Amino acid sequence: NLTAEQIHEIGTAQMQKIQADPKDIDSLQSLADVYYLAGDFASAGAFLEKIVAIDAKNVTALLALGAAQFNLGDAAGAEKLWLEVAAIDPKNVEAHYDLGFMYLSQDPPDMANVKLQWGKVIEIDPNSDVAKTVATHLDSLAPSAAPSASGAPASAAPSAVDRSRRAIAS
Repeated sequence: NLTAEQIHEIGTAQMQKIQADPKDIDSLQSLADVYYLAGDFASAGAFLEKIVAIDAKNVTALLALGAAQFNLGDAAGAEKLWLEVAAIDPKNVEAHYDLGFMYLSQDPPDMANVKLQWGKVIEIDPNSDVAKTVATHLDSLAPSAAPSASGAPASAAPSAVDRSRRAIAS
């Protein structure tokens, strides 16, 4: 985890770059990632929206904006963005994973769409770690398995978190 001092340093440096060039997508994304990791999903979303205003088909920003909206309790907004990514790039594993997770988190879970979306993850990249994870989750959700209290696998989470951590660490 980043310290408050590190977040401030990264934020200050990125804001200077953005002031010099308001269309600096890399700096906007870095700043959004910092806010996302700090749990400030509203601020992260604001910077991600700026990216989407500059580049409406920026898959990275659309995925992360969906994750921010999901974490703010706007599942419908997240779904719209992730479906948009799937339309732009039908083989985008992250969009299908995130959609499956969102459908699983509904009350009650939309199991038909969970299976559809996570099935696409397995179909697109069957040997990936993500495919292995969703296969395990799907097996645990089979009628003979006892799901957790929420019905959601304990390790599932919108994947923008992992991407953001990698972006900040580099």
